[in-house]
Amino acid sequence: NVVFDPFHTSGNREFVEVAKKTLTTDVFLTSVNAFAETGELVNIDGTGNRVAGSLFGHKKVYFVMGINKGEETLEKAMWRARNIAAPQNAKRLGLKTPCAVKGDKCYDCNSDDCICNAIMVHRRKMRNTDEMEIVIIKENLGM
Repeated sequence: NVVFDPFHTSGNREFVEVAKKTLTTDVFLTSVNAFAETGELVNIDGTGNRVAGSLFGHKKVYFVMGINKGEETLEKAMWRARNIAAPQNAKRLGLKTPCAVKGDKCYDCNSDDCICNAIMVHRRKMRNTDEMEIVIIKENLGM
């Protein structure tokens, strides 16, 4: 099997090329920023590659996440994605957003470095995808 991982590339140009390749695979593997006990999955994305890949074109989509990303309701999952996951990811990526610099919450910024350009909520399996599988690991994984 060939694995395309856009986050292990040497620069923006190569990232975009590899991210595009991930959109043409039979299987797409991703995570989420939060999930709700009511069944919704929440993802925030700056370039759109993760949300696009989870929406269309694959025979199978796997969502793999740690138990720490779970919340009781969609509203709490949205809050977690914006105020915990996004600031930590922006800081990890060395971005200069207000949330990364201050590290405490989302400032609903319009920064050039903003990674919150798309917020996607999966309610159910997409009709055009043969299978979508959610794997929740009983460990704290990711942000």
